[in-house]
Amino acid sequence: MNKRYRLYGLVLGIVTLSVYLFSNTSKDIDPDEISKALEYRINQQKAVGYYVGVIDGAQEYELFLGRTSNENIEAITKKHIFEIGSITKTMTGILLANMVESGAISYNDKVSDYLPIDFKGQVGDITLLELATHSSGLARMPDNFFPNNPLNPYVDYYDQDLKAYLENLSVLNDGTEYSNLGFGLLGYILSVHAEMPFEDLLIDKVIKPIGMTDTTITVSSELENRFVNGHNEDGKITDRWDFNVLAGAGGVRSTGVDMLKYLKANMGLVDTGNSPALIESHKPRRDFIDENMNMGPDKEVQIGLGWFVQTDDNNDITWSFGRTGGFRSFIGWDKNNNRGIVILTNSMDSPHHIGMSILLGHTDRLYQ
Repeated sequence: MNKRYRLYGLVLGIVTLSVYLFSNTSKDIDPDEISKALEYRINQQKAVGYYVGVIDGAQEYELFLGRTSNENIEAITKKHIFEIGSITKTMTGILLANMVESGAISYNDKVSDYLPIDFKGQVGDITLLELATHSSGLARMPDNFFPNNPLNPYVDYYDQDLKAYLENLSVLNDGTEYSNLGFGLLGYILSVHAEMPFEDLLIDKVIKPIGMTDTTITVSSELENRFVNGHNEDGKITDRWDFNVLAGAGGVRSTGVDMLKYLKANMGLVDTGNSPALIESHKPRRDFIDENMNMGPDKEVQIGLGWFVQTDDNNDITWSFGRTGGFRSFIGWDKNNNRGIVILTNSMDSPHHIGMSILLGHTDRLYQ
């Protein structure tokens, strides 16, 4: 089993989630203990490979475990490319905050301000803030979403399909509902306003200022050589997910080293020049309730601009997760305990469970 980690001082889809009861997190993180537990998960065929980046106070760890594919012995490294899925939504949220801060747009701007569509009912009155907080009333997915290849479902859903859906939509849902459609629409609107492709806009305003050099939507030939294989529930290699008009919902690909930069920037450990937009994106805007995701009113989850927030007397955790056909991911940090983690895996294992367990100091749960 391949494993490596570094230690050095710091300069300063539908997925059902278990929402964890918080507890004191004074126990220091032991990277050997985490590595041993993740090796166990790989040996139990729950995962193929992991990148794990951890910040614990003044310490920083990176762990690389497992393989790039079930069909070879190439070891995972910090430079391999993974799909990060819905963690993309947090980047779209930061992009929104950046453009609001610059005065280019307003949170209260309406969808109808940007799209020349003859909207029915209240659809055109949906605000950008509602799109960014899963409170627009839009469904999880549009009802004209019929992929030619279910294993790569977003690739052939185009802007004309999105517009046709919005033109025919007349009734919105009540309350909050996790919506890939909503975030995809938000990304599309931001790119329309900026008169730039969404990918170029995201790189210019969010990715580049953080110093993330291998984070992209379109994969170059050089990055292609570092792209690991994703695996389905049966451990079989499966197709990647390529996004078109809904890229703002989940289209980003990245490396461990870049996502660790993203974690540190969001924790405020490095100054990116974009810090106000990052901080703005973390602010809780409303309670988040979605029974399909095991997030009922008893879970006390709040939503920022793509970020989930949970607090109690001991912990103040901001987090997000991602899932595509062959990849899962998690990013989160506890402001009260200066502890953060990012996890990328090329399998259907549960990095949310792993990440929350580590953040809360319960590495024994990694064997569950």
